[in-house]
Amino acid sequence: MSYRVGFDIGGTKIEAALLRFTDSTFEVIFRRRVPTDREKGYASILEKIKSLYHQVLEHLPENSKIESVGLGLPGSIDPKTHVMHNGNTNAFVGQNLKKDFTEIFSGISKIKWANDANCFALAEARYGVGLEHEKSHPGAIAVGIILGTGCGGGLIIGDHFIEGKNGAAGEIGHTILIPNGRPCFCGRRGCAETYISGTGLEIEYSEVSGKPLGASNSINVFEKANAGEAFAKIAILNYKQHLAEFLANMTNIFDPDYFVLGGGVSQQASIYEGLEKTIRSQRLIPVESPRVYQNKLGDSAGVIGAALL
Repeated sequence: MSYRVGFDIGGTKIEAALLRFTDSTFEVIFRRRVPTDREKGYASILEKIKSLYHQVLEHLPENSKIESVGLGLPGSIDPKTHVMHNGNTNAFVGQNLKKDFTEIFSGISKIKWANDANCFALAEARYGVGLEHEKSHPGAIAVGIILGTGCGGGLIIGDHFIEGKNGAAGEIGHTILIPNGRPCFCGRRGCAETYISGTGLEIEYSEVSGKPLGASNSINVFEKANAGEAFAKIAILNYKQHLAEFLANMTNIFDPDYFVLGGGVSQQASIYEGLEKTIRSQRLIPVESPRVYQNKLGDSAGVIGAALL
């Protein structure tokens, strides 16, 4: 039995959790989340992480110790320099993560960080939807995709994620979906992230309705569609077409056993309707489509995966 701490640091929220692991399962002892407030900068985010860590320590059982701390971060981190190259939370880019996290988690010898989508995919492969695949197909290939503020991806073989030489494997949100399409923060145009993220749906709704961006968040768009609003229905239809095309592209590249979706948009049942059928119709080899799952571990999968690092 071991106690581990996980952090999931995203564009909108920071979550910390204390978990107790045994050989076959885990238990969440304490969990709390706070707004990231990324516009306040890097120092502010570090203070939030430090405060959450002290709250975690207050819930550690007496005579127990923390074995490790893991952090899921919103960007690609170089495994050699420990510097984030890029990400949708610019405050982390170029910072000395090793120095700062070592100071915050003083006394902990095992501290590791990785892309938040890698953490999400890792948790789902080990304790979520991946369990049934491992029974029938050990070494299953999976693609975890977060449909949130941005669009992150984690590539899994068996129960280990692929990090890549520069820590940038799985940045599938920055493959071109629409040539010369919407501008992306990465400098390219038409990235998948600008169409299939929650933000992408908000932009779609703004374009269809003519209403200013920010008038509705992605979940509001689904609520409006359920209430019968035509603009919202059209925006979601367009979104689903983009998502299906994107997953068909990923199928032709990776030929995965399954996809698992996370983030706010993944909780909407309507996005899964007809999705596997459309992927099959667009894939190169006309065989069974990979399964597309909603995450099993909920929106805390990222913090669980971080603790597993």
